[in-house]
Amino acid sequence: ICVVRNGKGSTALLTGGNHGDEYEGPLALYELARTLDPKDVSGTVIIVPAMNYPAFRAGTRTSPIDKGNMNRSFPGRPDGTVTEKIADYFQRELLPRADIAFDFHSGGKTLDFVPFCAAHTLLDKAQEEKAFAAVEAFSAPFSMRMTEIDTVGMY
Repeated sequence: ICVVRNGKGSTALLTGGNHGDEYEGPLALYELARTLDPKDVSGTVIIVPAMNYPAFRAGTRTSPIDKGNMNRSFPGRPDGTVTEKIADYFQRELLPRADIAFDFHSGGKTLDFVPFCAAHTLLDKAQEEKAFAAVEAFSAPFSMRMTEIDTVGMY
């Protein structure tokens, strides 16, 4: 985990490696953590390049330790499997600190993805507006409005 803080302001949480075989997010976030100049930050940036570190190290979508799919393990459990414990830490410690969160995904070894940016519909409409403003600012060729149909994802 890399935290860059400069003065007061909002907090952004940037995560990658939710699935261990998706390398683009972790590589971009490791590079950002290495090069981000605090002078360019107003507030706080929390960077977690490889959320599911065991899966990232193994190059597998799920954890080699417990076969856990991080993206289906939220809100997690402090007394659960390794994957559930990591999800619990994010749910209790990191997500509450964030004003906005970006979770970088790609297709991994099995899926072909077109470049897109997505945000979830939220009960908090002010937060939802910020999320969709970020989608627009990202300027991806495609964008998506997502509605959760389960309660086991990160958001």
